[in-house]
Amino acid sequence: MRLLTKIGLGLFAFVMLLEAALVAGYWWPLAPLRTVMHSYPQLGRWVMLTLAALVAFGGLVILLVALLRRTHHRQLTLPQKRGQVSVSQQAIENAVTRAVKRQHDLRAVAVQVALNPRDGARAKIIAEPRQATDLIALAKAIEATAKHQLTSSLGVDAKQVKVTLRPAP
Repeated sequence: MRLLTKIGLGLFAFVMLLEAALVAGYWWPLAPLRTVMHSYPQLGRWVMLTLAALVAFGGLVILLVALLRRTHHRQLTLPQKRGQVSVSQQAIENAVTRAVKRQHDLRAVAVQVALNPRDGARAKIIAEPRQATDLIALAKAIEATAKHQLTSSLGVDAKQVKVTLRPAP
């Protein structure tokens, strides 16, 4: 999740929690509001408190998602002897796509790579073979090719490579 999205969700969650606190404070029978509250029925107070609790729970869930969800990067910075090199996510996806197409007889290949500096890269490959022959062996070969391309050529740790094959027409 992008940093700007996390900040936006965090502010939204904070506003939701503040709203829930204000609604609960308004409808909870406090001493100054006691005279006003006697004019409303008891059921109305419990309905408003329940709604405030639901809003607070929703705000808490959104806040936890904003704070605890993993951040994926669009670029990977690789240290070199004379500095560092930044490789974009799209460049990594294109390199894996070309390597898989070059090694295997496929009609179409789509690659999605999620970069995480701590965990390395996770790749999802959707391929369409030209012929329907031994798909299990083909999937394992595609996985090996993608892992080799990620680790040896690009210097990215391949934590997981998931291959999905569409049936040949």
